[in-house]
Amino acid sequence: MRHSLTQHVTTMSSDSINQSLTPAVKWSSSIKNLSGMKFGRLSVIRYAGNTFWECKCDCGATKNVRGRHLRIGHTKSCGCLHRQVIRTHGLSTTLEYWRWVAMMRRCFDEKNNAYPEYGAKGITVCERWRKMENFFADMGPMPSKDHQVDRWPNQKGNYEPGNCRWATRVEQANNVSSNVIWDVDGVKMTIAEWARKSGIPYATLRQRVKYYGWPIEKALTHPVMPRFVSSHDWSSRLKKSRDP
Repeated sequence: MRHSLTQHVTTMSSDSINQSLTPAVKWSSSIKNLSGMKFGRLSVIRYAGNTFWECKCDCGATKNVRGRHLRIGHTKSCGCLHRQVIRTHGLSTTLEYWRWVAMMRRCFDEKNNAYPEYGAKGITVCERWRKMENFFADMGPMPSKDHQVDRWPNQKGNYEPGNCRWATRVEQANNVSSNVIWDVDGVKMTIAEWARKSGIPYATLRQRVKYYGWPIEKALTHPVMPRFVSSHDWSSRLKKSRDP
C-alpha cells in the first residue's frame, strides 16, 4: 500500500513549540515546524534537536528521524515497513536485493562511505525504484554475480529506468568521463581495454605513455621485461635446477 504524505500543516506559536520540546532542546525559528504532520506511517510529535524529530509509527513504536529524510520520503516508518516489504516481495535473499540496498544506502544514508560521492552530490533514486519489486521488474535478474548497477548512458544522472544497466566492474570502469581513449589504426578503446587485448598490465601501459612519453603503438607492442629477481631467488632457482 502506498502511503501519501499528509498535506496538513499545523500552525503553532513559538511558545507552544517550545512547550513541546524536551528541556535540553532549543528551538530555532529557521527550522521548519513538522509537528503534527504525518509522513508515511510516521506522525511527528516534537522536535528532538540537531535536525531530528521524534515520531510515532502506526505500529506504536517511536523513532527519531532527520527532518530532511521525512520530507524527501526516505524514512516512512520505524523500520516495520522495510521488514514487511522483505517478507512480501520474496527477494531478500537474492543478490539483486543487496545490489538494491547498496544503491539506496549510497544515495540516502549519510553514514554510508559512498554517500559523499552520491547522495551528497544530489544523485538519487527515482520514486518508483524505492520499492525493490519495481526495481527488479525494470532491471530483471543479474546476468552474473559479478554484475553491479551502473548508471548508463548518463553517468551523472539518477538511478531510474532508462539510465541504468547491469554491468561488470570492467564495464563500469569504462563508463567514466575521465577515461582516456587511445585510437590505434582506427580502433578506439580505453587503456583498460587495450591492456586486456595486448596482455600488458594497465599500469605498465599508462607509465610508458604518460611518464616515459612512448608512442602508443610502441607501448602496445614492446614486450614486458621480466621482473627483477634477487640474488637469493637466483640461488634458490639454481639449487633446484641442480637437484636430481
